[in-house]
Parts: sequence; structure tokens; C-alpha cells
Amino acid sequence: MNITQQVQQLRNRLNMLITEDKKPLSSEEVLALSQKLDRVVVEKMKAINEYEVNK
Repeated sequence: MNITQQVQQLRNRLNMLITEDKKPLSSEEVLALSQKLDRVVVEKMKAINEYEVNK
């Protein structure tokens, strides 16, 4: 599974958690989770790029 598929899977899971939760998340919580996910994705992409360059 490539990084794009993993990101999509994480976003789908995040959306599922938001809609399944008995107590809906506030927009601030959703934004915070999305930003955290984006930071993780950026870190992973940097690591992948670094790996590719140093191969």
C-alpha cells in the first residue's frame, strides 16, 4: 500500500470516527485531528524523499 492509499485510509477512518461517535466532535477537534494527520503525512513524505535521495 502506497502513502497515498494510507493517507486516504486514515482520512476515511477519521471521518468514520467523527460520524460514529455518540458525541460528535467539535469543528475545533476535527480541525486539530486533520492538522495532526497532515503533519504526519508531511513527515512521512519527507522521510520517503530523503530515503529516495540517499538510495
